[in-house]
Amino acid sequence: MKYRVTVSRTALSAILVYICLSAAALSDSAILHIVGILALVGILIVGNLNESILLAVIFTPNLAIVTLSNTGIGLIGLVYIIAFFKCLIISKLKFRVRTMIIVPFVYLSLVSLTRVAYGNIYDVLVICEVFIVIFTWSYIFDNAGQNLYKQVYCAYSFGCVLMTIGMMFNSLADTSADLSRRMAILDDANFTSMAYVILFASSLLAYTYKLEVDHPVVNIIISLFGGAATGSRGFLVSLGAVVLVFALAGVISKKERKATLLFGLIIIIVSILYFIGVEYVVNLYNNTIGRTINLSNSYSSGEFMDITSGRMFLWKYYGNNILSNRSILLYGRGFHNYYLSQNGGYFGMSAHNSYIASIIGVGLIGTVMLLVSYFSLWKDRLLVKHQKRSISFISVFLGTAVGYFLLDGILDLRLIMSIVMTLVMYRIYQYESVRVS
Repeated sequence: MKYRVTVSRTALSAILVYICLSAAALSDSAILHIVGILALVGILIVGNLNESILLAVIFTPNLAIVTLSNTGIGLIGLVYIIAFFKCLIISKLKFRVRTMIIVPFVYLSLVSLTRVAYGNIYDVLVICEVFIVIFTWSYIFDNAGQNLYKQVYCAYSFGCVLMTIGMMFNSLADTSADLSRRMAILDDANFTSMAYVILFASSLLAYTYKLEVDHPVVNIIISLFGGAATGSRGFLVSLGAVVLVFALAGVISKKERKATLLFGLIIIIVSILYFIGVEYVVNLYNNTIGRTINLSNSYSSGEFMDITSGRMFLWKYYGNNILSNRSILLYGRGFHNYYLSQNGGYFGMSAHNSYIASIIGVGLIGTVMLLVSYFSLWKDRLLVKHQKRSISFISVFLGTAVGYFLLDGILDLRLIMSIVMTLVMYRIYQYESVRVS
C-alpha cells in the first residue's frame, strides 16, 4: 500500500509540473517556465529522498522541458543536486565514495577547469551534473530497498507516458513540423526514441521474468508505438540489439527464447499489415527502412548525404581531426561548441556519434574515465549472482548504447538512465528470486 501511495503522490506532483512546463514550452512563455521550475524545486525541497529520486526519474524522458526558456540550458541536474544533498544529510556526510567514481571525477573536473580560462564553463557544469547523478545513484543502490526499485520502474514508465502525451500536443501545436517524425516537447526525435528503448527493454525483462511491476505489457506497447512514431532508424537498430541479446540468452534459457519468438511474431504481423496497406504501418516503413533505401539508391561515392544521412562522412571527418592531433586524441578540446566551423567542426554539424564526440571533448583518457564512472554503478551489484540471467538484463544498456552510436550524447542523462535501469530491473529480479526461494 505504501508503494502505491508514494507513487500516486509523486505522480500527481509530476503531472502538475509537467503541465506547467509543457504549456510554457508550447507557448514560449518565460513566466510559465519560471513558475514550473519554482514549483518543481518547492516539491523537491518539501518531499523526502525517495520522492526526489522518483521525480528525477519521471522527468528524465522529459528533460528537454526542464528549463527556464525554450532556448535555455536544461535544469534536470538541479533535481539531482537537491536529491544529492538529501543523500548527504541522511548519511550524515558518511558517504561511501568509490574509487571508480572519485578518480574519474577528479581527472575530468581538472581537465574541464583548465578550459574555463578560454571561456568554456559549459564543460565544468555538465561534468559536475553527470557526476552528481552518478554519486546519487551510487548512494541509492547502496541503501535502497525493494520497494524503491519497483517505484523507479513505475516512475520511468509514467514519465514515458507523459512524454507520449506531450508528443501528441507537440504535433498539434507545431504545424510546420514533420508529422512523420514526432518528438517530445523541445526535444529531438532520435533522443526521444532512446527513452522508449529503455522502457521497451525494461518492460520486456519484467514480462519475461514475470516481475511484480505494474503493466509491463502495456509499457511494451507504448514503447513500440511511441518509438515508431519518432521515425528514428536508430530506434529500430536499438530494438534489434535488445532482441539479439535476448536471443543469445535464449540459448541457455527458455524464457528469453519465448520473448525472442514473440518479437519475431510481432515482426510477421507488422509485415502482413504493411502488405495489406494499413496506413500507419506503411508510413512507418517509409519513414525508416524506405527512407534508407531511397538514400541508398540515390547515393553516389563522395556525396555527403550517404545512406546513413551523412553520419559516415561526419565520423570520417572528425576521426581524421582526432588522429591528426595527438593532444585532441589524448585530452580532447572540450565539448562546448566543438562542432562550429571556427572550432574545427564541419559547418556546425556534430559528430553524430557519442563516442567520437567524447574523444573530442575529453580525449581517449577522459572517455575511458567517463565510462569507468558509469559502469561503477554495476560494480559488486551486477553479475554477482544469477550470471546466466544477467546476460538478458544487459539488454537495457546495450540497446541504448547502440542507439547512441548514432547520436551525440555521451553526457546525456538518458544514457546514464539505461545503466541505472539495467541494475534496477536486476535488483527487482534478485529480490523476487530470493523471496521465491
